[in-house]
Amino acid sequence: MIQLEQLKKPARTRIVFSQKLVFSEVTEIHSKIESAVCDAESLEIDLDAVTGIDLPGYQLLLSLLRTVEQQKKKLIIRPGSCRDRLEKMSAFTGLPQPFSAYEGWDG
Repeated sequence: MIQLEQLKKPARTRIVFSQKLVFSEVTEIHSKIESAVCDAESLEIDLDAVTGIDLPGYQLLLSLLRTVEQQKKKLIIRPGSCRDRLEKMSAFTGLPQPFSAYEGWDG
């Protein structure tokens, strides 16, 4: 499940992920957030309610970060309870873990 919120102070689009970020959900999630990411000036990603993540879910997040960087948007990542899973996924797969470079990662 995904929830999009428009916040005013500071102005940003907040994307709240919940439940599982897995293969069977990635296509639907991507289609829901694609226009929100393109239209937003600033993004906040909240992963605290994610209960599971697999490789396609991790790759979706990497793709989201790449898009944000290419479009030069401000990004805040709130990993919450998903932080350990993301770090383990990066270590296990050898894929980059760029999330810690963004505001919000450390609390």
